[in-house]
Amino acid sequence: MKKKLSRISLVLLMGALLFPTVGNAADSQDRTAQQKYDELVAKGIFSGINGEAKLNENMNRAQFARVAALILNLGATETTTPTTKPFSDVELTHWAVEEITAVKEAGIMIGNGNETFTPNKAMTVQETAVAVGRVLDIEPVEGAKVEGVSDWAAGYVQAIINAKVDFPTNYTEAATRADLVSLAYQAEQVIMERKEEGKKTEESTPTPTPTPTPTPTPTPTPTPTPTPTPTPTPTPTPTPTPTPLDLINAASASGLWTNIDIEIFVNAGVTGVTTDNVSAVKVALESGGSSPRTVLGIQAIVNAEITKQAALNLINAAAISRVWTEVTETTFANAGVIGVTNEYLVGIQGILQDNYAITQLPKTLTQIQTIVDETIHFNAINNYFGFGYGSEPDKRVFDLAGINGVTDLNIVDIIAHLQTEYGGGLGGGPNGGPGGLLTKQKIQEVIDNYLGSL
Repeated sequence: MKKKLSRISLVLLMGALLFPTVGNAADSQDRTAQQKYDELVAKGIFSGINGEAKLNENMNRAQFARVAALILNLGATETTTPTTKPFSDVELTHWAVEEITAVKEAGIMIGNGNETFTPNKAMTVQETAVAVGRVLDIEPVEGAKVEGVSDWAAGYVQAIINAKVDFPTNYTEAATRADLVSLAYQAEQVIMERKEEGKKTEESTPTPTPTPTPTPTPTPTPTPTPTPTPTPTPTPTPTPTPTPLDLINAASASGLWTNIDIEIFVNAGVTGVTTDNVSAVKVALESGGSSPRTVLGIQAIVNAEITKQAALNLINAAAISRVWTEVTETTFANAGVIGVTNEYLVGIQGILQDNYAITQLPKTLTQIQTIVDETIHFNAINNYFGFGYGSEPDKRVFDLAGINGVTDLNIVDIIAHLQTEYGGGLGGGPNGGPGGLLTKQKIQEVIDNYLGSL
């Protein structure tokens, strides 16, 4: 890479990509991705990965930077070789450091807002659309809404659609090297075609016959007009670089967490975010509304997730060891499990440590909540049919107790059948005889037998 184009030249060249001729478009469609790739290799624009095309692999940010710089003939810096790292995570020995420096200086790719570039990170199709839009200096379509495209990228995607560019439509998926080959091929073909047309026009233009120079008439010296004092041009206020806190708040509002990792939280001054809880923290931030939060507000959410995880770990440890001394109904509440009271505590602890349909440990919050719901609602059924007190259970109570087969259409008949089988609501075992506590299996068996007899 030898020279650097001006920003105007860059826009003129890449503008060709947005307005391809019919012949060029047809030529592009007639060729396979491999044929396009082979032509670009011959022109030094692609070199492959270990000599292979690997067109189905995802395109990363460094590959995009290299191809864009080669097609536009950008130089890396004012000198031949960069002497300082363009980003903190791009070393001077990186294979694409020259091209990454070039696209940064041209304003095409500006990094992640924290002096990093993540050169090996895959680019989605909608991220590629934004980068192409910046290359072209095109205005995004204000207020655009494109199905399957995030709001932050919709304006650029709509502008590209309006220009009828052959562009992928799987916007949230990673762009492939085949997509990069297609875009590069279109740009390179049209640029070469425009150069040939300009050369032919220059050769076909006749040299004009020189016009004799007339003898000039002396011009009287005019009275000098005072030069007005120019009005100073106001200096534009630079757009501030988003801080780590800005990035977290933007992700909370948009739901796009692609570039937010644990380091971003640390740089924002938030502690306690780990690989174990970072997903739960993001869900909590996203579900809490789109209003910006302070560092203290985010820290409070992180602390709450840490407390929940600690309580959940304590419950699972007790289930494994069968020692429940440190686990109370408050522990369940701190873990986010609702409905556990002193009345049900011992029964729930026993189910967690003994054989259950979900036997593996540790159990998730959802699995523990299911056990609690089944225990509470089975006790309500047991109290009604076994001892004759409490409210008559409805379909929801049977469902939450984990008892199957009850519907809105048959619940009245099933209630009547259970009352007949278990002593008319006065307690006792099957057929009205005396008996001990009912079990979930016995109630399910009676319902299954009844439904099977219909």
